[in-house]
Amino acid sequence: TISIVRSTMQFILFKVNKLFDLKIRNVNIMLIIISAVLLYNPYYIYDISFIFSFSISFSLILFRKNIDIENNYFIKSFITSLISFLVSLPILINNFYEINFLSILYNIFYIPFVSFILFPINILTLIFSFLDPLNNYIINIFESITGILSKMKFLTFSSAKLPIFLIVIYYICLYFAVTKKRKKYILFLVLLIVFFINNNRITVFPVITYLDVGQGDSCLIRVFNKNVLIDTGGKIYNKKEKWRQRKKEYNIVDNITIPYLKSVGVKKIDYLILTHGDFDHMGEASNLTKKFNVKKVIFNNDSYNELETSFIKYKS
Repeated sequence: TISIVRSTMQFILFKVNKLFDLKIRNVNIMLIIISAVLLYNPYYIYDISFIFSFSISFSLILFRKNIDIENNYFIKSFITSLISFLVSLPILINNFYEINFLSILYNIFYIPFVSFILFPINILTLIFSFLDPLNNYIINIFESITGILSKMKFLTFSSAKLPIFLIVIYYICLYFAVTKKRKKYILFLVLLIVFFINNNRITVFPVITYLDVGQGDSCLIRVFNKNVLIDTGGKIYNKKEKWRQRKKEYNIVDNITIPYLKSVGVKKIDYLILTHGDFDHMGEASNLTKKFNVKKVIFNNDSYNELETSFIKYKS
């Protein structure tokens, strides 16, 4: 992965710089690595792991003096985690349309766990193969903890996609807030984050959006602060042999509907209108109401089929 390429190149070049006393600034070495990677493959600029890995690493090097002022290990870890979170915040919003403030605390656990336990055990296992069961056990613990933490959503907020000028202003404020530590920059940065959290785009004029849900239909109507979704679409899943079944099947709600709603700042559906009970029109209705805030569901005034009846029983 590109993050492994980045960390390997960074480690080698930093060591060479120190060994031969080349006196090249670490920031410049990072710029050389970024240039080399993009010359090799310019399309990495669109890779989310490239963006996260290089932006966070570059910022930690840029703000190293401000981090190293603290002598206490835990305070230093917290500052490192906080800066990493703040740098990644616009990237998270524009790619996943939500931010989890608990991740600041997660990194305080992840960094020492990986640095002092997981990574050394991996290296030892490479040399002494009999340690493989222990290595797998530690990896399983790490993955189990990660799974538990990922389900904690009480400090997770959705946000609409940010315009580029706002991202530029945010990073300028972040730079001065960390380097200058003046109250006005910190205050403005906090106000920007509060705005991001509450960025619920109210439409001045009615907007109608047709979502690409394959064969079926799904249409979002936004009028001021009211949101109406007509149908949800639905993908019919045929029975497959066990070896062809995926651990997590693709579904329209998780991959299309909810990401789009979040990207435009929609935090609730006021009315979900289901025109009729065919699967390609309301097959994802249960899944949507389970995972998103839907206030009211309106059915067509007709006799209900099996799918509609089961959905009514689920909602009641």
